[in-house]
Amino acid sequence: MNNQALTNGWPAALRLLAALAGFQREEAGWPRLAEAVTDWDEFLQLAARHRLAPAIYPVVQGRTLLPPGVVTAIRNAFEQNRLAALQRLREMLRVHAALARQNIPSLSLKGVLAGLQIHGDPALRHAGDLDVLIQPADFMRADRVLAELGYRSRSLPGPISESLLPWVIGRYCDKEYVHAVSGNVLELHWRLTVNPQLLPVSTGEIFNQARTVRTGGQSIRVLSAGHELLFLCVHGAKHRWSRLFWLRDVARLLSSPPGNQDAAGLFAAHRLSRVLHQTALLAEDCLGASLLPSVRAAAGADATAGWLARRAAESLLAPVVDLRHGTVRDRLAGHAYALALRGGAGYLAEQVRHAALSQEDWRELRLPSGWERLYYGLRPALWLRRKWRGTRADQAE
Repeated sequence: MNNQALTNGWPAALRLLAALAGFQREEAGWPRLAEAVTDWDEFLQLAARHRLAPAIYPVVQGRTLLPPGVVTAIRNAFEQNRLAALQRLREMLRVHAALARQNIPSLSLKGVLAGLQIHGDPALRHAGDLDVLIQPADFMRADRVLAELGYRSRSLPGPISESLLPWVIGRYCDKEYVHAVSGNVLELHWRLTVNPQLLPVSTGEIFNQARTVRTGGQSIRVLSAGHELLFLCVHGAKHRWSRLFWLRDVARLLSSPPGNQDAAGLFAAHRLSRVLHQTALLAEDCLGASLLPSVRAAAGADATAGWLARRAAESLLAPVVDLRHGTVRDRLAGHAYALALRGGAGYLAEQVRHAALSQEDWRELRLPSGWERLYYGLRPALWLRRKWRGTRADQAE
């Protein structure tokens, strides 16, 4: 593996940020990297974009490596995240307790518990959305529980009738909510990926192998160690690793047992070796993860994984783009990347099928139950209609 090859095009600010967040701790080289930074506003913007202020503050506090104003800004972001992590933790406990009262089994995904389990302190990881996994059969009841807790839907336009539910469950993997008062964002998952062939693990298997952790005086179920590593790698790969804090989670897991010992067999069993190899290339080159020689050799020999890693390294610099609203070129590049993540006719067919669906079509035209397949044929006309409306609106202005 050609060390640092993926970061050759990075600006000095991103190189320094990755070094401070990484795991090699080559402190002797930090002053040279800091001297090369000419725009500290860019450094702060990158730290915010990659959600790494919580991770690097313990490293830079008390040092003269960065300008005082930059350290102050990083400290403020760290303190804000620490308070947010505590608030998210309390809310997570409230949500899981409410689901348990209705006999709805649930798991916590990513979030503050990932900060605790992976990094030893939830304040060291960005406190983002709340992610909850349930069994598909429990969706309607869980949806009602969240409504009673003050959450309002902001995806999957409703109402979702009993007759429409099987189609929704089969075509999507989560529903997003926002709390009417706190503004907390919660994603309710009934599957780990929208394309079930990307991570072919049943929800039943996930719940059967789940671990239980104690926090705040309450027991919370989380993914097994193996499923957690699979999910974090697939989640990051799916999003082209566009935020370094995702990669930092996995780099930590791959740098220590049992993650670094069992990874190759685990991913091979799920036909996800390509995803592991891409992740390994990025984790070592960008954050200095310590990989097993066998994983390093296999990743270096995987040409497709190398191409995927280069695309991901480029995305770490580019603006984060929602492909649903990107240019045609962005969408085509996104589809090419997604199709290269794993092989198999089933995965490719599911990827094409899901690419042909849009929630905007569903919002615009509600078809009767049993007619949902017509969305595939209607999408070009509905897309052109939205574009025409947008053009008319621009002309009116």
